[in-house]
Amino acid sequence: MEWIGINFIEAVLITWFISSLLDVDKYKHIYQMILFITNFSIITLSNYISMYDLFLTTFIILMNTFISYYFVHNEWYEILFIVCLEEVYNTVVIVLAILIVNIFEIQQIEILSKLFYYLLGIFIVKYLKKDRFHFNRKIYLIISFILYCLQFILGHFVLIFLILNNQLVDIYISFIILLLCVIGLFFTMIEISKVTKEQQELKLLKQEIDNEKTVTYLYEQLKITKHDLKHNFDLLDYYLSENKYDKIKEYVLEKKLIIDSMPTFIQSKNQLINTVINNKIMLAYVNQLHVVCHIEVDERIEMNDYDLNELLNNILDNAIEYCLNQGNVNIEIIQDEFFLHIKVENDILNNDIDMKTKKDKRYHGYGMKSIKKIIQKYNGSLDINIDKTFELKGTLLLKK
Repeated sequence: MEWIGINFIEAVLITWFISSLLDVDKYKHIYQMILFITNFSIITLSNYISMYDLFLTTFIILMNTFISYYFVHNEWYEILFIVCLEEVYNTVVIVLAILIVNIFEIQQIEILSKLFYYLLGIFIVKYLKKDRFHFNRKIYLIISFILYCLQFILGHFVLIFLILNNQLVDIYISFIILLLCVIGLFFTMIEISKVTKEQQELKLLKQEIDNEKTVTYLYEQLKITKHDLKHNFDLLDYYLSENKYDKIKEYVLEKKLIIDSMPTFIQSKNQLINTVINNKIMLAYVNQLHVVCHIEVDERIEMNDYDLNELLNNILDNAIEYCLNQGNVNIEIIQDEFFLHIKVENDILNNDIDMKTKKDKRYHGYGMKSIKKIIQKYNGSLDINIDKTFELKGTLLLKK
């Protein structure tokens, strides 16, 4: 019955590794218990039933991904990546244990592999929690597929080694080459992650520069207003001294129209939405457009900040760029328990609209492609209607 204890330890380690790298806010202990029971049951069942290695690996990956999806805040492809990474890591540790056991002629491969798993896992988990991978969905899926294939190849060689009982030197060479491939893949993932992270930071930096320009513009307008106030008071004083009350009334009405035309900034519960929309309100004001907003959102939206920032910026940039001169832009963002509803409508000159956020031909359609990509990422829907106005309605399914 020693193998039951080994299975127990393996299930505990798998649960620890996966749950440590995923974002679990609620019911963490329940999630870990379900994950442990599932892995222990599958591993133990495989000892009684002659399960094909590829089928067993695939089944474990699918079950761990499915269970994790209902408890964590990560996207399903991020979960799949972590689960595949754990499978490869588990097999790599077994290969290391096999090499050490045969070099030093010691026994207990299973116990040694579990010890290596935990000790090396501490450093890997610590590193990945400190500096997580930053990939888009396509890269996550490609790397997950590569890890899945590597896991199958590594597992296949382990089976051959155990069947042949250490008879082929080529097996050791193959093990070493495969280990080098895994190490090379790991460093490649780190470099890809760095490039992706730098691209995201560059986009955020551009947004911050735009926000800074908006603040600078407001500051300049305040300076102008302060300068004009003195002359305004001098003029009012002159009208009072001459008893020209009709002129005062006319002057006040004129200034009231100017004040009414100035933009009204929003103050919702979500700071990111405030920053993005207020920046676009200022941009619309500069372009002599009138903006009306209706925002009902919580302080926290279960959505990646980068995605929300990118989505709103592209939608509003398109609305402002293609709005009729001195036209209206209506913005409505409503959050309910499970969905985020976005509706943006702008006046248009005619129905011939080329949806793009940049005038340069290299960027034709880029904004709309980004909008569709993000909405698709959150299993949402996109509806566009063109009549006298251009209306875009998007609904996103928020993370649980």
